[in-house]
Amino acid sequence: MDRQGLETACTEFWDWFVANATNLRSLLESGQTERLEQEISPRVDKVDPEIAWEVGRDEAGQASITLTAEGNPRLRAIVECLFRNRKSIPDWTVYSYRQPKTRSALEALLRSQGYDLNLEDVFVSPAIAPSKHRVDVTVVSPELASVEPDSERTRVTFFILDGLLGEDLVEGLIGSVEVAATKEKKAMPITKMQGFLKELLGG
Repeated sequence: MDRQGLETACTEFWDWFVANATNLRSLLESGQTERLEQEISPRVDKVDPEIAWEVGRDEAGQASITLTAEGNPRLRAIVECLFRNRKSIPDWTVYSYRQPKTRSALEALLRSQGYDLNLEDVFVSPAIAPSKHRVDVTVVSPELASVEPDSERTRVTFFILDGLLGEDLVEGLIGSVEVAATKEKKAMPITKMQGFLKELLGG
């Protein structure tokens, strides 16, 4: 798809979303996730089928839609096109990065994907690499370490990191990510990772 075609596809997506925003909000409020999938996925696929999306509520309780590249450089420009062409939609907030979620909300999303994880039992060992201005992390969880194939283990791990830290922070600060079954002495609960990074950044 050339640039003009992309701009047109992004505009058409938001034209459709605005026209259907009230119905989509009703589906969200009534918990009709399958219907939301049926409504939204084909419209996102017209822009690019690899774009990930999710709907939920922001911190103020308002309906939100997140369109994310999930760290894919090719998709980042496409997602930014979508975000740039967004329209004012009453009672909706639009994000181009996954926002941090509460632990309970993230655990519920994981359960909906078939992963019954208690995030208090997941740990992380950070390794600061000043030359790269990045923090390499090893996520420690026997449950995650047993997930197959490798691509699914990576997806779920980044889903957890994005959910706890926010995708923007993960893309900007987290370097390499590995998964291990057993923890080292310096490992911290993954739920403490956001505070650790904020302290590292000076607040």
